[in-house]
Amino acid sequence: MFVQRRDGRVVAMQYLYSWSLNRPADPADDLRLFFEHQEQPRDHYAFGEELIQGVLAHLEEIDGHIRTLAHNWEFDRIARIDLAILRVAVFEMLFRKDIPRWSRSTRRSTFRSSFPTPTRSASSMAFSTG
Repeated sequence: MFVQRRDGRVVAMQYLYSWSLNRPADPADDLRLFFEHQEQPRDHYAFGEELIQGVLAHLEEIDGHIRTLAHNWEFDRIARIDLAILRVAVFEMLFRKDIPRWSRSTRRSTFRSSFPTPTRSASSMAFSTG
């Protein structure tokens, strides 16, 4: 199960990166083509497909959280690969029900404290975990 979740997160990040560069007219067909080119059968990546569908379904809310927490940083300047990773992470923290409640709140507070704030400079974050 651990390997499938890891593989699922990898394909979710890859797909969302690709999607952010070139949004397809037919997402269902695009997903079919995407999974046809993976090493494992599509059902191996079921977790990843859930992440993809979840991120796309909650995209505005997820991006809103990222915008709110990215102090002193323009949303459009976030590298597309970083944005794909952030979107998957935020979706899991906020919307996945299979993450224990205590873990979700710990991850949320860790996520919030990871971003520089007006009282914490970005350079001080380089060697600090929060």
